Amino acid sequence: MVGDVLALLGHLEWPSAHVIGHSMGSMIATRLAVVTPDMVDSLTLIATCRRFVDLWPRSFKSVSLFLNMFLSPLDAEGRALLDLKCHFTQDYLEEE
Repeated sequence: MVGDVLALLGHLEWPSAHVIGHSMGSMIATRLAVVTPDMVDSLTLIATCRRFVDLWPRSFKSVSLFLNMFLSPLDAEGRALLDLKCHFTQDYLEEE
């Protein structure tokens, strides 16, 4: 789906855009920001999960991610990378 966004930006001849992602679109927007940060002028993520309880950690690794999410002051790129770790497996992120 990121490829679709890149194709649309190319078709419109836009070198970059302000990106807003809602729900699943938040994951797509996050991946777009990590893959092509120079094309994302700003990133706004809305309703990234169904309920707050869905964020609650279920393992030690999740506790670490959970604490980082709420306690670490991150810039936009750092936040995007953290969101990727929370929403995607390492195997998925390493796929080409």
